[in-house]
Amino acid sequence: MSADESESVHELRSSPVPHSRSVDAIRTVAAPAHHTVSSALTIDLPPVFKGDGTESFTSWSRRFEVAVQAMTPPEVDLPTVMSSVLPTRLADAAFLYWDSLPSSAQKDYDLVKDKLKEVFGPKYSLPFFQTHVNARPRKPGESLDVYSADITRLVLEAFPNYDYNALEGEKFRRFVAGLDPTLQSKIHEMGAEDIDGALRIASRCERARAALQLTAAGSSHIPSSEQVAMIRPQPTDAKLLQAVEELTLTVTSLKHEVQQLREKQSYLAQRLDSSCDRSSSSNLVVVVLLLWSSGLQAKENYNSTEFVRLMGGVSRCTGTLELKNLGEWRPVDFSDFSLKTAAVVCEHLDCGSAVSAEARNESSARSVWRIKPDCVRHGAALRQCVVSRPTYSTVNLTCSDSVRLLNGSSLCSGRLEVKSNQSWSSVCEADFDQQNAEVVCRELGCGPPSVLQGALYGEVEAPVWSKEFQCGGHESALLDCRSSGSPRNSCSPGKAVGLTCSELRRVKLVGGASHCAGILEVSHLRKWRPVSHSYWTLKAAAVVCEHLDCGSAVSLEPELSGKSLWKIKQNCIKSGSALWECATSGFSSHILKLTCSDSVRLLNGSSLCSGRLEVKSNQSWSSVCEADFDQQDAEVVCRELSCGPPSVLQGALYGEVEAPVWSKEYQCGGHESALLDCRSSGSARNSCSPGKAVGLTCSEPVRLVGGASRCAGAMELKQGEWRAVSHSYWTLKEAVVVCEHLDCGSAVSVRAKSNSGTFLWRIKSDCVHSGSALRECATQSYILSSVLYLTCMDSVRLLNGSSLCSGRLEVKSNQSWSSVCEADFDQQNAEVVCRELGCGPPSVLQGALYGEVEAPVWSKEFQCGGHESALLDCRSSSSARNSCSSGKAVGLTCSEPFRLEGGASRCAGTLKVKILGHWRPVSYNDWNLKAAAILCEHLDCGSAVSVKLHKSSVNSVWRIKPDCFTSGSALWECATSDYSWHILNLTCSDSVRLLNGSSLCSGRLEVKSNQSWSSVCEADFDQEDAEVVCRELGCGPPSVLQGALYGEVEAPVWSKELQCGGHESALLDCRSSGSARNSCSPGKAVGLTCPEPNDVRLVGGASRCEGTLEVKNLGEWRPVHDFHWTLRDAVVLCEHLDCGFPVLLQRSQESSMKSVWKIKPDCVHSGSPLRECATSDYDISILNLACSQSVRLLNGSSLCSGRLEVKSNQSWSSVCEADFDQQDAEVVCRELGCGPPSVLQGALYGEVEAPVWSKEFQCGGHESALLDCRSSGSARNSCSPGKAVGLTCSEPFRLEGGASRCAGTVEVKYLGEWRRVGFFGWSLKEAAVACEHLNCGLPIFVGKQTHKILDRSVLYVKPDCFQPGSAMRDCVTSAYTIYNLDLTCSDLLAQPMISVSSTDGVSMAPQQGLQVSRGSNFTISCSIQPQYPGGSFQLTFTSFSTAYSYSQPAVNHSAHFLVPAAEPAHQGNYSCVYHVYVFSHDFFSESRLLPVTVSAPTDFTVLITMLVLPLTLLLVITAFYFYCQASRGQKSSRRENTELLECNRGVCEAEGTPAANKGAHPTST
Repeated sequence: MSADESESVHELRSSPVPHSRSVDAIRTVAAPAHHTVSSALTIDLPPVFKGDGTESFTSWSRRFEVAVQAMTPPEVDLPTVMSSVLPTRLADAAFLYWDSLPSSAQKDYDLVKDKLKEVFGPKYSLPFFQTHVNARPRKPGESLDVYSADITRLVLEAFPNYDYNALEGEKFRRFVAGLDPTLQSKIHEMGAEDIDGALRIASRCERARAALQLTAAGSSHIPSSEQVAMIRPQPTDAKLLQAVEELTLTVTSLKHEVQQLREKQSYLAQRLDSSCDRSSSSNLVVVVLLLWSSGLQAKENYNSTEFVRLMGGVSRCTGTLELKNLGEWRPVDFSDFSLKTAAVVCEHLDCGSAVSAEARNESSARSVWRIKPDCVRHGAALRQCVVSRPTYSTVNLTCSDSVRLLNGSSLCSGRLEVKSNQSWSSVCEADFDQQNAEVVCRELGCGPPSVLQGALYGEVEAPVWSKEFQCGGHESALLDCRSSGSPRNSCSPGKAVGLTCSELRRVKLVGGASHCAGILEVSHLRKWRPVSHSYWTLKAAAVVCEHLDCGSAVSLEPELSGKSLWKIKQNCIKSGSALWECATSGFSSHILKLTCSDSVRLLNGSSLCSGRLEVKSNQSWSSVCEADFDQQDAEVVCRELSCGPPSVLQGALYGEVEAPVWSKEYQCGGHESALLDCRSSGSARNSCSPGKAVGLTCSEPVRLVGGASRCAGAMELKQGEWRAVSHSYWTLKEAVVVCEHLDCGSAVSVRAKSNSGTFLWRIKSDCVHSGSALRECATQSYILSSVLYLTCMDSVRLLNGSSLCSGRLEVKSNQSWSSVCEADFDQQNAEVVCRELGCGPPSVLQGALYGEVEAPVWSKEFQCGGHESALLDCRSSSSARNSCSSGKAVGLTCSEPFRLEGGASRCAGTLKVKILGHWRPVSYNDWNLKAAAILCEHLDCGSAVSVKLHKSSVNSVWRIKPDCFTSGSALWECATSDYSWHILNLTCSDSVRLLNGSSLCSGRLEVKSNQSWSSVCEADFDQEDAEVVCRELGCGPPSVLQGALYGEVEAPVWSKELQCGGHESALLDCRSSGSARNSCSPGKAVGLTCPEPNDVRLVGGASRCEGTLEVKNLGEWRPVHDFHWTLRDAVVLCEHLDCGFPVLLQRSQESSMKSVWKIKPDCVHSGSPLRECATSDYDISILNLACSQSVRLLNGSSLCSGRLEVKSNQSWSSVCEADFDQQDAEVVCRELGCGPPSVLQGALYGEVEAPVWSKEFQCGGHESALLDCRSSGSARNSCSPGKAVGLTCSEPFRLEGGASRCAGTVEVKYLGEWRRVGFFGWSLKEAAVACEHLNCGLPIFVGKQTHKILDRSVLYVKPDCFQPGSAMRDCVTSAYTIYNLDLTCSDLLAQPMISVSSTDGVSMAPQQGLQVSRGSNFTISCSIQPQYPGGSFQLTFTSFSTAYSYSQPAVNHSAHFLVPAAEPAHQGNYSCVYHVYVFSHDFFSESRLLPVTVSAPTDFTVLITMLVLPLTLLLVITAFYFYCQASRGQKSSRRENTELLECNRGVCEAEGTPAANKGAHPTST
């Protein structure tokens, strides 16, 4: 490496990168400029590639591959080495782009190479790589928000062609690089992966700095909640975090209380002073009532558990949105806030519908809560969707006070409800008219009413509004309207008001030739902004055109812009939501320019280019009658919609005529640009026959240009203008769709060519296969993507076949496709067709093989010589045929164009495939015997015997993924062009095969002779013959030889008796009898099972059941690569070794790379033997396995449960329940690595199976293995049926480090020690299984916690394995990570206790519960055992007709609620609900129900009540009167101070004195 190159790489990589792609991780596989493979060979790698335009990546990568190939041993997987070395040879822009790719993509060299070619393929140099390669540092005093916003802007300007992931990587990297080292270190330590995460961590750290400076300055005042939050520790110290959160909650509550008391003191002092001056008795009464009510109000406010509010508005349903989290009220961030989220907030506040949300700009950045919209949309509670962040913009929200629409498709539609007296009521259709509807729509901020219909959105629900609304239509709110004097008592079923308001104009197209074309802008939160172009398709744009009452979507174009814009996710639109409900704030370099048709549209079709025609005139859409429309008119419509020429014009094809109907006949010339530009008839029509609406199908606007014919060339697609299509991994499978659209026959080739620097369309293959039209799948592609070139065969095609090389033959002439009659077609003609289609020679030619003759039929006989290049080049008969017998259409199967070369026979050698006339070898990529078996069958060879890697100097290859080929596709349909030196060598047996077996080593025997396969009769085949066959197939010695084991004899039958000696290498080398047999008894075909060879072993362990796993394949023993095997996967390995169940599975690292077998667990699970799943590879990570030697549990739900079997003398025996006890069970569970036994029960997992263990176990419980235990001297002879030992061992996992057993870090006991589980993509689905295992309810939170160092002892639990019914231990494998898996389940809390205390009138009955005399008082106490500090109790009350609740904070883990005077309204069920906020979530637990009945009071109680209460009130008034009189003579200042003091006492007394609220509500004590 040159000095300049070294400096460049060092400068670039000194900037911080995410830990997941750290430079340290890269340097572990870094290669120097010189790689030494052996002492005899030293190869120079090319200089580092910078992407600065001095060289194209295409040419550089070829030199790189040549160098790496030369240094790589032949048995090594070359792509693996290349993917490891490549990042060490990239720098500057190229390295930045590589680093932005997902880690999974970085491991795929071919994928990385293709992506780098797209960006740096041609010589590519842009100034921004030089201008912006160094990070823009943060300026002194600059806020983090301003700095992050500027970084975002710079990145969007600098990298306009990057996709979303690349842009996010750039923003994160540059943001971090400009911060000071302390913040950089903290961001990486906390594991941030994007700019938002980094911003949150940096902001938190800076707030902490400010708090520390404040403390150092000696501040003595009570710190604000924000100051407390700034010094909150990182979540790695859970206990400290919990304590600080409680402190924050306490400080905030105290400050809130003090402020409330001060305000009320001042207010009451003024009222008291004025009351005393007037000396009015009535005023004194008012003052007393005021003191009493204010005390109750203060207590009510204190007890409130609300965490959402709107402040500063004209009502409680409007104002600045604030949310309480961690005990702290903060405003909510405006970014990402949508009306969908607003609707959730309004519902929580018990307000009506969300009307508007506006941005409130702050003068400086402040800490706010951000509500994540995706989290809210998935149904989570608001507080579970909150994160902290700084911002300049907060939310001002307006909800309607008194009306709402429910169950509608948007915020402007639904069943109407009206709120009065804190209750929502349905409205009856009979009490509501159009003018009322206008008022409601206006109140909700929607457009005028469009539909008013009873029960449109559901039935009437009680209660029902009792009066008729009488609005004039001009009112601003429904409750401002007059109403009828008399209430209604009933409302007919199905008559609830269903209302749909039209949407206000919130979508528009600006800057175009009409209102149906231009830049798409959306009004959201009262701001008009353009919409980001990202990933929009015509299918999504059709929604916009429909909303604007325009026609069909015609074209989409990106337009450069640096403005703030709205991002709208396509899946949100597809869900049926309105555009503005899906909008969130964002930035992008390109905005969306959309064109819709002005006056025509096609409805009910399968695409935007098909459907029933409608025309717009005078703002109204009309159907068109078939009689008024012809082919020339159709050409104009298709052109206007930017579709291809019309292909089908038929009445009622897409539905009947719908009124109104267009009244005149169109008279287009065919050249017009729009239908309304055409002339029309003078007279109007009055009728249109039923079923005669114009149904039109326009062809796809797709073409191939620059080729030898219209069926070959660069693929172009029209959306407004013609543009080329990106190659983007297209194969012949996708090309078939295009050729069919073009009416061009079969697809022959797919190629990629470099682009000259223009925008392309990218069409995803999965969208094509979904049946969508091509133009509806197109999105904008990179400028430098390669262009797609296709070749279709325009004169012949094969239909209805299983591949492109099979089907019913059709020939094209005069633009028409014709079937061919079998009588006019022979073998030589078939050879020409197969050659023309790029297939192999014909293998089957048979009439009606792929369907009957379809008209028209080719009329002449083909007379090919067999050497022609195309069928239409052949001579044909002079006379035409007039008929073709039914069922005689030519059915043709061409063989696959592949072969094996260079082997000892046609069934062995290098696999080569012919595409585009070129034979190329196939690269060795994960091929195994299972895939090779299909190839051998195609070649009409026997079974697959071996798959080997061969090193070749040839570098142009076909890359064919086995999973594509094994899915049923033809080889050449799965092929893509590539470069490789690792070639696939395949060997099939020449003359024997086994059919219908469970593996390649079992099945019905067939022998090949004279190109024909024959069954073998059991009478002609013996054990020695079987040994030869098994050896020839590379299998073990024969284990089963039985007639008809795998099927009956099939003709033809081998006619002679085989007479092998057993030593021959092939069956046909054996002698055979001289005379031929003429018959074979039914059911006597040879069925042979050769066991898999002894190809698995464990080496280096203490016994044959433990050690390093090795597999023998192709005669070579190699270790197995650790391919995320789990204990459950390893069961098949232990069974194969005749050991027990897997106990240990561990990854070990070799000191250097070595040859290994890579075996995917899912291949083994499919039932295939190990050797059929093995592929050659090269790695340093190998698999170690330990199986139990003498015990196993069968038929259980996990490896730790089942029917017990014990092994002795190489035989497994059941154990009788009578011979086995709890101590024995403890030993077994320990031996299997499971937890202690939880269930021991006879026949729990099945009956006793012979043989049966004959002695009684006598374990002490401390032994390490069951066979180490003593046993009884005498043997038992019998065991009662149903008494086999069924054992369930507990699951050895737990949650550690939390405040209870249901929260903390997930740990699994493995190898006798507790090991942490890493966070690897767990969701609530897997968490639910864990919580259920622990009997801890439902999952509340699943997330990751950063560990300080990379931990090599951590376990990985595969999510797809850990499902309901499975055990976590069965699904673990080794891993490395710094992230722990943290889990919190719902059942954290003990059940609260509810109790009652009283002075009189209360009795408890066991059955009836609590009996209370009317007028007596009682106190309900709620308590809970100490677990967490703080929290609150909610006393809930339910009766037949009502339900309500009261809350107060928990003091010493309890709270008391006083009912001062029992009334009938108090009769019902009470319960205590304890709420506490811990681990960043709300938890609650409910007590048992306490029934309360209220009985009639005694006469004495009534008398006391009537006399004492008025006297008490009179005494209080009198005392106040004399108090005020005595106070007048004192000095003003003294009087004011005294009054203030007394008022303070009054407030305290009012708060502390029990008083009834409306005579029917308990109060807190």
